[in-house]
Amino acid sequence: MLDLHHTIVPPISGRAPALRDFSTQQVEFKGLTLTTFTPAAMLLHSAVHLMFEEDFSKGFRDISDIHLLASEFTELDGFWSELIEQAQTTGFEREVGLALRYSQHFFATKIPTKYSTSFNKHLPSRLILWVYDILFTELLKPVDCLTTKSRIASYTALIRGHLKKMPLHVLLYHTWHKITVSRTKKEKE
Repeated sequence: MLDLHHTIVPPISGRAPALRDFSTQQVEFKGLTLTTFTPAAMLLHSAVHLMFEEDFSKGFRDISDIHLLASEFTELDGFWSELIEQAQTTGFEREVGLALRYSQHFFATKIPTKYSTSFNKHLPSRLILWVYDILFTELLKPVDCLTTKSRIASYTALIRGHLKKMPLHVLLYHTWHKITVSRTKKEKE
C-alpha cells in the first residue's frame, strides 16, 4: 500500500517532526530508482501512526505490520540502534516503546533485551501504562473478538487520539463546530 501524506501527525499537535528526521534509502524496483524510508524509519512511521490513531478498526492489522517489520529487519546490522536514534531525534520514543510492547503482547515479537530496555525507559508511569494496557489490548484484538468492553475502549481511543492531535481548546471548538454544523444541516432538511 502506498501511504502519501504531508505530515505524520498534525502540526497543531506540537509533535509534527520534519520529514528529514526520517532516514531514507534508494531502492531499485522494476528499473526505477525510488526513495523509501529505511527499515528503522518504516517501523517508526508505523508505530507513530498506530499510537496517534483514533480509529482502531484496523488496529490488529497495524500491530501485525509492526511485528512483521520488527521480525523482518531484526537481523539487519544497526536496525535497532537506528530505530532508537530516529525515535530520539523525532521525540517518539514512547510511541515506539508502546507499539513494541503491544507487538510483544500479541505476537511475542523478539526484541533484543538491550533495545527493549532502552524503549521501556520512555514508557509512561505505571498507572498510565496500566490504563494503556487495558485500552490497547482491547483495541488491537482481531475484529471477530470485539466485545462491549472493546466498544468502550474504541470510544476512549477516539477521544485520546483527538487529544493527542490537538490541544483541548481546539478539540472543544472543533467538536462544538461539528455539532453546530450537523444540527444546522438537519434543521435545513
